[in-house]
Amino acid sequence: MSKLFGIHISQEDLVKKYCFDKCNKILFGGLIDKDIGFFYGCDENKCPYEEKRLNYGMVGYKKFYLRKLKEAK
Repeated sequence: MSKLFGIHISQEDLVKKYCFDKCNKILFGGLIDKDIGFFYGCDENKCPYEEKRLNYGMVGYKKFYLRKLKEAK
């Protein structure tokens, strides 16, 4: 089953630093959930900057996870 990861706007500084500058696998910025807000979308399963993930449910035919990024060492 395909997976989709959402990174919350509150981590925008890490998204810019890692997702756009190093990884380049962000698909789009614009997932909006009525309960938890704006997210950047990514389909990279093996993110080296991921601290943890939370299964949030289904988005279409993809399993959707919330991803929390961490500072790289």
